Amino acid sequence: MVYRIACCIGLAALLAGASAWAQEGSWTYEVDGGKLLAVSGTERRPVALPAAPVALLVRGDRLYAALGADGAAVLDLADPGAPAVVQRIPVAQGRVTGFVVVEGAVWMRIDSTAAVLVEGGVPPGAEADAVVTPMVAGPPAAVGTARPAAAPAALPAAPARVADEPVKILEVNRGKGEVKLAAGSRQGVKAGDRFVVYRAVEMDKGGKGAFTAQTTIADLEAEAVGEDVTLANIWRGDRVALTDAARPADEGHRPSKVYPRRLGRIGEVSLVVRPLFNVGNEKGFGMLCDATIAWWGKFLFFDLRFQPLGFGWTDKGNPASSSILAELGYDGRAFALGVGVGVGIVNGDMGESLVNRGVFEMSDSGGGGNLGWEDRARAAFALSQVVRLGARDGLNMTLYNLLLYYDPPGNYDDEDVGAKGFYYGGTSGKISIPLAARVDLFLGGGGGLVGYWFSEIGVFFWARGHGDAGSVGISASGGAAGIWGNLHDEGDDDTRRIDILGPMISLGLTGRFGAKEK
Repeated sequence: MVYRIACCIGLAALLAGASAWAQEGSWTYEVDGGKLLAVSGTERRPVALPAAPVALLVRGDRLYAALGADGAAVLDLADPGAPAVVQRIPVAQGRVTGFVVVEGAVWMRIDSTAAVLVEGGVPPGAEADAVVTPMVAGPPAAVGTARPAAAPAALPAAPARVADEPVKILEVNRGKGEVKLAAGSRQGVKAGDRFVVYRAVEMDKGGKGAFTAQTTIADLEAEAVGEDVTLANIWRGDRVALTDAARPADEGHRPSKVYPRRLGRIGEVSLVVRPLFNVGNEKGFGMLCDATIAWWGKFLFFDLRFQPLGFGWTDKGNPASSSILAELGYDGRAFALGVGVGVGIVNGDMGESLVNRGVFEMSDSGGGGNLGWEDRARAAFALSQVVRLGARDGLNMTLYNLLLYYDPPGNYDDEDVGAKGFYYGGTSGKISIPLAARVDLFLGGGGGLVGYWFSEIGVFFWARGHGDAGSVGISASGGAAGIWGNLHDEGDDDTRRIDILGPMISLGLTGRFGAKEK
């Protein structure tokens, strides 16, 4: 069926087209070239509207402007020379082409055509009932629907939807990851509504001349809505400034948890503690920790990483394991790649550790005579490799490889001196899977020659903020871990291995910092 929604009510006050005008007192209002003008004598003042008007109606202290497919606007005439928009009324379909006044109520005239299949058949050319949306005179104007067969009545007031024009950002709380917007329930904002933030930037494509363009830099989600203000959460990986502007997001728009934007010029300090109890006859307790301080610049990253920081206590000895590394590399939105140098610390003689793990064999004399071995940690020069695949604050996998340099002492046999060189020291890694706006599931694990291993599954969430400077994150996990060392028996050239292994839990704390935004 093809139908035309039109007002059939007898009394009408429709003024449309470029010559449309309305008069109230000494001021008149007319449409000229798609603009609304307030006219008094020879003075012609332009009046701001969200869209080009097609028809006008003055009633009391209100001016009603039909905006076609953009709905209608209600203006206050308290200052007749400078009308101000006080309400915006959208339409789901059709065009607002004018107004009708019935028994003191103002109705919008909506014209629309559509084809609708009705079961049972409707004779060709038959028209559907016209639908008219009233605008009750007097502030605030009410919005509703009615069929002309029934007497129109004033309907409860309903808020206008926030328009597509920019919404001012009133406040930015970078630490909490929140912004305050100059729009609320009276403009139709609801909790859960999404906004897109734009920023004006200078562009110069191919040397053809600089120009100013708008670029999307952030997403917001309304959390708490007042009458005229909204508190919205900033999306992970985004940063907002007071000079930016927000607009309602398109229907169905969803920011990405998997591949959020990259935050630069920001640092991080983190500490993870994993206590574990030995399983077996020997009493034992251990602690496997990670500590990192990192800085991400525009393109590069730098970090100082302590992984692991492991130590333990048993009746038979106290093993320890750690590495200290300084790393530098490229950091982008999709991946990071870097290298580092530092020290790997092994509890015992590194040559013994290599032999015990089958890396190479000692000489027939059992290691080159009396080693003068003592029960203490030994350090080795270390190289590291770092790679992250995926967005830093989204879905990603991060791997760390460790290489240890072995230089046998002079009291080893000549056969063993040939073992000098770099040996694979171990690998640790982590996979982060976003679950919600500020919550991740993660899987981690690793181990190596320096004397440790662990495997865990846990959850990380931003307890404060969304990942920008001032944010605080907490992680918790469960799994299993182990620490070992090669300890020497007094009066004997033999060594034995001490292990602490068993179930473990972890608790982590992360804080981010950065330079103050201008």
